[in-house]
Amino acid sequence: MGLGLGLGIWWPTQTSIIPGLLKALCARATYCENKLCTTATLEEIAAVRYTPPPPPPPPGLLLEDYPGASAAYSLRNLIDTTTNVVRVRRSSDNTEQDFTSTEITDGTLITFTGIGFYEGANLLATFTSNGVDGFEATDTASFGNVELNTEGVLNDVVEITFDASNLTGNIDVFLVGNAQIKSNIAIVASGANTITLTATGNFDFLAFRMQNQPSSITVNNFTINRDILPPPLQGYISKWYDQSSLGLNDAVQSTATNQPKLVSNGVVVLDNGKPAIEFIDTFQKPNWLNTSYSTSQPISVALVGKSTTTNFDVFYSGDTSQTRVQQLNYEAQNYFSLFAGTIIEGALYDNNRHLWFNLHNITNSSMAQDGVITATGNNGSNSLTGFQIGSMLNGQYALNGYIQELILYPSDQSANRTGIETNINTEYTIY
Repeated sequence: MGLGLGLGIWWPTQTSIIPGLLKALCARATYCENKLCTTATLEEIAAVRYTPPPPPPPPGLLLEDYPGASAAYSLRNLIDTTTNVVRVRRSSDNTEQDFTSTEITDGTLITFTGIGFYEGANLLATFTSNGVDGFEATDTASFGNVELNTEGVLNDVVEITFDASNLTGNIDVFLVGNAQIKSNIAIVASGANTITLTATGNFDFLAFRMQNQPSSITVNNFTINRDILPPPLQGYISKWYDQSSLGLNDAVQSTATNQPKLVSNGVVVLDNGKPAIEFIDTFQKPNWLNTSYSTSQPISVALVGKSTTTNFDVFYSGDTSQTRVQQLNYEAQNYFSLFAGTIIEGALYDNNRHLWFNLHNITNSSMAQDGVITATGNNGSNSLTGFQIGSMLNGQYALNGYIQELILYPSDQSANRTGIETNINTEYTIY
């Protein structure tokens, strides 16, 4: 009875204590994240939204992470101070211009080379080509032309139709050949235009001349009654800038017929979605780029390339006496590299894109393809005495294919090989 009475008396007094005590105890817990723990209420824990750790950052700029290269060529930025990566010559008038890696893909390069309309000899204040369908142009300083490639001979009749808007000043249209007007001159009006030009001699292009300043025009819905309409324009590499810390070894080709392509038929050349330089070995017109850089062994070379034919050189240094330094060549169904006669044979030949990493270090030389060492041996002791990209000896065994990146270190980079390969493969998705 006493116990029962005691419980009866004691229980009511606890009904207001125990629930609060239990709630206080149960409502607190230890919360841990990233090995840091704290005690909080359940409500506080529930309010914390778990955010998974961010993915690891992508590889950085190659030559920032792995410095020390003495010659480095790419269509992407390799160091944080890179500005221009290539100089391009357009086929329409042989004008050359430098381009950054961003400008290669953002439309700037295509606008420069043109798909149809392009700036004439006198530069305009502003010009935007919209391909063969039209353009926009303004001129504030002197006579300026917008031109379209099309060819013909005496007495040819050329009819063009287009819509003109944003028109100020006087705009004339005529045919041009040998830097002279070769037709009647028609005046552009606002709105729909149908213009007929009769050739007074052989002609090379059609010109819109902005005759007085200020002048401006927007042309849309352009058509022309020519079978030759208009040949798509090309962009050729005259200089591939050296992005290494030295910056002294630009790869150049001053002969137009031997320059590789970056713009083909009005489109940036791509390999696996990334800009690539296309080397074409046509009869008596092979493509290659020259450098004068020299160094002794050890030399580490990373190269991203692809051949579409057999019997070629991707990277070569040497002379006809066979005391040569040769980075990569196809022979007997194998890729191989050599320094003065001793061949280091690598993987079997195919016409796929590969990342090669070759170490030339006399008896400790090696060749890796797509992250795997495929051969080791003795490459001889010769030095690198200038080299050519895309051929051997001024066009012999020239490459039919693509090169996207070529990096030379005047040192043994075996310890960094995997890191360098990872950085490059992340960019180009080779394997």
